[in-house]
Amino acid sequence: MPIFDIPSNRLVDLSDADLRELIARLCEAERERQGGHRNEVRWGGSQTAADGGLDVVVEPTGPFIAAGPLARRDVGIQVKAADLTPGAIVTEMRPGGNLRPAISAIAARGGSYLIASAGANCSEAMLKRRVDAMREAVADDPNGTRLELALLDRNAISRWVSTHPSVAAWLRRRLDLPILAGWQPFGRWSSTPEGEVDDLICEEGLVFHIERRAPIRNLPEALDEIRKLVRDGTGAVRIAGLSGIGKSRIAQALFEPIGSVSALPVSHAVYTDLGHSPNPTPTGMLEALIERSAPAVLVVDNCPPDTHQALARKLAERPGAVRLVTVEYDVRNDRPEETDVIRVEAEGSDIVEALLRRRRTDLSTGDARRLAELAQGNARLGFALAQAIPQTGSLTAFDDATLFDRLFWQREERNEELARAAEVLSLVYSFEVDGDEQPDELLFLGSLAELSRGAMHRHASTLLDRGLAQARSRWRAVLPHALANRLARKALRSIPFRNIADGFADKPRLRRSLARRLSYLHDCDEARRIVNRWMETGGPVHGTAPDLQVLEAVCHLVPEDALHVVNAMAAAIAAAPEEFLHLDSLTRMIARIAHSEVMFPQACETLVSLAITFDEQRASNADDVLSSLFGLYLSGTLAKTEARVQVASQYLLANNANQNSRGVSMLKSALRTGHWSSSILSFDDARPDSFGWEPRGAEVVDWFSRWLELAAHTALAGPVEVRDSVRKALSDEIDGIWRRVPTLRSKIDAIARQLHEEAPWVEGWHALRRMRYLLNKRGSELSAEDSALLQKLIDDMAPTDLSARVRAETVRGWDLDSEDDDHRAAEARRTERLELLGQELAASPDVLQAIGRDLFEHKGRPLYSLGIGLVQGNREPRRTWEILRDLYLSDPDKPQQVGFLSGLLHQLDESSPAVAESIRAECRVTPGLRRIYSVFLPKGVLSEDELENVVEIAGEAETAAWLLHDIAWREERELNDEQRVRLLRSLSGREGGALLVVDALRMLGFVEKSSRDAWPEELNATGVDAVIAIITNEEINSNIDHDMAEALSYCMRDESSALAERCMDAIIARAARRYGSTYDVERTLAELARKSPQIFLSRLFPDGKDGPSIRLRSGLDRDCLIHVPVNPLIEWCREDPIRWSKVAPNISPFARASQDNDEVSEISPQALGFLNAAPCPEQVVEAYLEYLAPMSWSGSRADIMESRLKSVETLVGHPAPEVRHTIARLAPGIRAKIGRIREAEQEEERERDQRFEW
Repeated sequence: MPIFDIPSNRLVDLSDADLRELIARLCEAERERQGGHRNEVRWGGSQTAADGGLDVVVEPTGPFIAAGPLARRDVGIQVKAADLTPGAIVTEMRPGGNLRPAISAIAARGGSYLIASAGANCSEAMLKRRVDAMREAVADDPNGTRLELALLDRNAISRWVSTHPSVAAWLRRRLDLPILAGWQPFGRWSSTPEGEVDDLICEEGLVFHIERRAPIRNLPEALDEIRKLVRDGTGAVRIAGLSGIGKSRIAQALFEPIGSVSALPVSHAVYTDLGHSPNPTPTGMLEALIERSAPAVLVVDNCPPDTHQALARKLAERPGAVRLVTVEYDVRNDRPEETDVIRVEAEGSDIVEALLRRRRTDLSTGDARRLAELAQGNARLGFALAQAIPQTGSLTAFDDATLFDRLFWQREERNEELARAAEVLSLVYSFEVDGDEQPDELLFLGSLAELSRGAMHRHASTLLDRGLAQARSRWRAVLPHALANRLARKALRSIPFRNIADGFADKPRLRRSLARRLSYLHDCDEARRIVNRWMETGGPVHGTAPDLQVLEAVCHLVPEDALHVVNAMAAAIAAAPEEFLHLDSLTRMIARIAHSEVMFPQACETLVSLAITFDEQRASNADDVLSSLFGLYLSGTLAKTEARVQVASQYLLANNANQNSRGVSMLKSALRTGHWSSSILSFDDARPDSFGWEPRGAEVVDWFSRWLELAAHTALAGPVEVRDSVRKALSDEIDGIWRRVPTLRSKIDAIARQLHEEAPWVEGWHALRRMRYLLNKRGSELSAEDSALLQKLIDDMAPTDLSARVRAETVRGWDLDSEDDDHRAAEARRTERLELLGQELAASPDVLQAIGRDLFEHKGRPLYSLGIGLVQGNREPRRTWEILRDLYLSDPDKPQQVGFLSGLLHQLDESSPAVAESIRAECRVTPGLRRIYSVFLPKGVLSEDELENVVEIAGEAETAAWLLHDIAWREERELNDEQRVRLLRSLSGREGGALLVVDALRMLGFVEKSSRDAWPEELNATGVDAVIAIITNEEINSNIDHDMAEALSYCMRDESSALAERCMDAIIARAARRYGSTYDVERTLAELARKSPQIFLSRLFPDGKDGPSIRLRSGLDRDCLIHVPVNPLIEWCREDPIRWSKVAPNISPFARASQDNDEVSEISPQALGFLNAAPCPEQVVEAYLEYLAPMSWSGSRADIMESRLKSVETLVGHPAPEVRHTIARLAPGIRAKIGRIREAEQEEERERDQRFEW
């Protein structure tokens, strides 16, 4: 890519040392790319020394892959600024007439010797002469022929640099090249001053929160985890936390040898700070890195959430070797997709104290500790305070307020205007200084501070100079938050709250910015009064349509009032369900309100109401939030055990099924012993316990004890409808509690026995057996006492009576006896067990009567073999059938498992065929059984009479037809084509039948593979009729479109004009009802284009009409015309000259990669063939150039247009002069337009990248 290219003629401007370092860095980067280490490269010495050694030596000890200039494992390089003639080369390699021993040693190892010369600019002939001279110099060495020799001139070095962005960034800085402004290779990315020690301080004081992991307080361990995420995760990692806690230094440390996991390769690092206005933008840099397809780690500091989202999405669209790490002080509750988020928090002041003592050696230990504590673990604020205090004497004479005041001293006295401006500027999260926003933000803020706009601008600059604010383009923010929050409190105390509330109320951007600041001031009365003012009638957060951004930010300040607003909104949304898009905002706010133990029950009540109201639409995440609130950790609430148990009990014991199910969800979450999620947590405020209550020790034991008691009570005495769900929830988690809370094992034993005594608890029995099996398999050991306790409990809970044993088998998820993972053997054992159980049930009709409905309602694995067992040895199989028949018919509309009835009939076919046939006759005349008649069909070939029954039943509206359509294609049925047509015609006449016909025919084609060239006409017509019926009457998704296209591929193997015409007419009629759109039948159209191009084209471009009959370009710029073979396209156009001008504007000129549908930079064969055959090629080229601008796109529109233009410009060598002249005439104007679009895109990216908030 051009942004990595270095002009080769600039290499001569490097000093000798810089050139040698450049080659060494390239070798280091190459080794890291190969999986080695940079330490395998040695370099140094004087380049001009007459008899010096090699300048750069590469001696790999790790993996080696021949790549680039490092073609051999051992490499020695001589680096020369000047050009070397062939004679000078021999002298260089043989000083004093003898070959350098270092070169001879490399030859003995079969390595490479290179000369890198910045002064050389060689043609092929010149290069050959120099390499020949190198070969001559080693000719007398016994290993000379084993030595790889090469000379790298300035062009080769430049090309090598372009393959390593980090080296390119370093070199551009050395040469002062402007293109990569703001971009750096690995280096001092944090604010450590030059000349000072930059070693990472690994003291305690930081907590790292990584999704689904316990908090990490050890810095090297955290670095290890982050490196693993960068290497093995989604490709994007986000390090977020408050300003001043060392996030940039943490990002830098990922590339340093700290911790047990190897550091990220230094040569992969490409870094920028968005505060430095980088050029290209991060998006442009990421695109360039992705295009290189080589390993790289893009690090973007001070990266706003929207920029991160855009970068992460782009990376996810083209996964590969590029990784993304973004760093941002913004800790809002964003959930970026395709991203692993690491949130960093300060906990204590040890690190800041150590940094202060390192940088200010004049500070006493006590003063450094006090400043660190005052800065609340924030290094930036600690440094600012240290800078502001006197250089001599102790700080004991200063109180905290005085120390903070020193930040605003000037010439040994307090600058009141500066302090007042800082306070008001801190009210907002960010502010704009150029006056481009309306209203002028500095002017308005100045009115609150009673200062002019000019004074506010001057004071904002002073804050920036003192490190108390940050700048991004025209935006500023007082940082760090520890300072801004303190200053904002002073402003709120000194300015009447009504002035602030009313002044900001009608200024949407500033209002939301103020709300974000207020979100950090949860314990500030003035902040709450402002929010209450906004909640009054006419205020921005009043009523059923409040400013959601503001309400989300401040709802936790006034939780009770906020919940009233949320409830009003929920009621309004329930009355107007199309407003679903606000539901997630509501649930997030309720989760924040639930942080308070006092508000917890009310918040849960609202969540339950939301979840129930919108349950059918599944448009709300209320259930997920509700479940998260009851987790042991990462709950986001301070409600302790008793409060949460009481709420869950209320819903578990309610006389309402919907409430019961929410109670079960709460219980399941509370019983979980791991895999908690922080997805509902808010990081938008400064509440000290944002992660929620974190119980320890005895509190954890009490937690699980109380929830076990609630589960047991509900399972034994709760509503009958909820008992089984609670027993199942307890069985799902009981093994985790047993293993992780050993003091409760005796309690678990007692509860398990209670439940088992009430009714056999087979789910719990399976859970305990599974736990024991896994403990043994993993080699985990229990104490003898616990092992005996567990074994006795399992033995005592083993099901003994028949009904319990049947239930135990039906709920059994997988075979615990499969020690060697032999699943076939395990399935054979299961089959045997089911057959034996079936035999016992047949002999115990009372038990069968009692549990038969449970068999039908079973949702687990099929019970076919149980049906076989019901007949084996059964002297009264009809009696067994009658029991099952009556049980099924007692509620035939309920979804049921009926596979064991197939097993029963199939076994009767072998043992009592007459009984089997009489049962089938009964099923045919019993409506509830007739509808599932396919269940009762015999195996194999169907008799003609049986087939007639099937054909008749298939067309009936009540029949479960989806159980019958597979008869048309299964080989074991051996239907002929005439029989298939009868069955499929019968199916097609019912609602949804056309979809079944299409599915049956595509499966038939798959099963037959290539066994015959074509189907008979009637079968083809049946398939086409079904496709037309779907196009005419059905809603179509991509799966249906795929199935229709596949069915047509078989039905139209012998081209039939009539069938193709009918399909095209149906599609055009459908498109006419949809404004010409055919987005949902793209694949079907493509198949028609391939199979019947003449019909396709004649219907697409009807005579007498200027344009196509359907919209060819959809939102993704795909079109069906690309599927027409080029020769039929040309032949069709030659029939009528006017057709060339119709088709040309609708051809997609650009080739696509076959796998991912991405364009490639060349003209497609279809477009090229069409151009070559066209009688008016200039019109065709103009049409191709009109196609350059995509209708919709991802990434840069300018890049797409430029790539397309380059493809068209490859035609400048076309034999037709009209083509060459047309391109030469139009290309400059198009390129200028692309430049304007690119400039607008970059400006938009800069505006997005360099804002603190939106």
